[in-house]
Formats: sequence, C-alpha cells, structure tokens
Amino acid sequence: MYYTAYFTTPRKDRLTVLDILRGDPDGESRSYYFNEEAFGMMAEFRLSKKLIDRLRDLISGKTLDESQMQELLETIYPTPDKGKNNRTRIMEAGAIAAYHQQTDFPVIPILLTDDAPQFKRLTYEQALCWVHDGRNYKKLHPVVPVHREKLEEFLGMYWNYYRKLLESKETPTFRRG
Repeated sequence: MYYTAYFTTPRKDRLTVLDILRGDPDGESRSYYFNEEAFGMMAEFRLSKKLIDRLRDLISGKTLDESQMQELLETIYPTPDKGKNNRTRIMEAGAIAAYHQQTDFPVIPILLTDDAPQFKRLTYEQALCWVHDGRNYKKLHPVVPVHREKLEEFLGMYWNYYRKLLESKETPTFRRG
C-alpha cells in the first residue's frame, strides 16, 4: 500500500518528520529507546565513543519519555548552551530506535523524499524522487572513455525528459494512449 502526504510545519528537523510518521505532529507522545540500534546511530552521527559508553551505562535497554530525556540531557550537559548538536543527535537516535521498536502501528519501511538530511535514517530504506536522484549521476566521473560517453548520453536523455515534463506542465495537452 502506498500513501502520499504533504505537511507544512514550523520546523523541518528529523524529530518533526519522525513525529509526523508516528501520527503525532506535535510530538506530545514521543518516546526514546536506547538499544544497539540507537547507540550505533549515535556512532554514525559521530558522537564520541566516551559519550556513547557513558549513555550505554546510564540508559541501555531503557525507554524514556520527554521529561526523562530532558533530565538525562541536563545530567550530561549541565550548562544549557553546551552540547546542543550532541543533545539533538542523542534525542534523534533514541526516538528513531523507539519508532522502529514500537508495535502500535506499522513502521514505514521506505520513504520517498528529496535528499534533505532530516529524512535520513528514519526508515530502513530511503528512495529519492527522480529529480533528486539525477543529481547523483552528475557526481560520477568515469575514467573509461566508453563509460564517459554512456554517462553523457544518459544524462542528456535524463534531463531532456525533465525539460519536456516542465514544458508539459506549462502547456498541458490531453491525449489518450
């Protein structure tokens, strides 16, 4: 089953997108679960091993609500203006792990998005809309001449099709196939 949704929210960060996927756009019932998935994600987010080990000792296997999460962050970072990025990454890792572990509703396995960072790691797989996917082909730099030619040919067709779509948007015609 496929579903499309469009939301405008005051914030467009990873936790907000996750709240929308959870059906809780205000984040009122957000929880945080700290398992190996969460700790692995923290490592991917480049939190220090020392910090991850400390968190593992404090909260491994635990689920926290929002107030407990804020207490934990205040314990780790008593000065409010310190560790802002780390605080966010800890919350994201725990919230994503909680979302993946919950069984109240199906976890979305794949999300079709643009390439914005807030969409990464929310689902097990991420697909890019084809226009954003096309940007990745521009990053290729083949060394073999025949591969270079094939890439140029492909990119020409790819972006030509895109231009035709834009034209058809400006002057739509209705044909039956």
